[in-house]
Amino acid sequence: MPAENDLPSHVRTWEQTNPKAFEIYKEAFNKNRMANIPVLQEIMEPIAQKTVDNINSHPEDLWKIFKQAAHELEDPTNTNQIMALYDAVYAKMDLLQQKKLAYHMAY
Repeated sequence: MPAENDLPSHVRTWEQTNPKAFEIYKEAFNKNRMANIPVLQEIMEPIAQKTVDNINSHPEDLWKIFKQAAHELEDPTNTNQIMALYDAVYAKMDLLQQKKLAYHMAY
């Protein structure tokens, strides 16, 4: 079950003011999210694999390679796509590289 704080903030107020609308919206929100996970994985997997291969070849350029990979996304400014790429790449890395990537994402 996804975290409820992923719902838009104005929807969270419906929980108190209109519980039925909140439940209907939450169900539709989660159904839409679950339907899009395979689509995102299909889009991200080739980009993530290529990124990890490049990082393994040139670990000193980890952040530069990740940023270049982000420009290959359908919408490089879409935070959801960038985070999906981050998750896909992060899952394929060793611990040291994960720490470096997490550091760069945080700063």
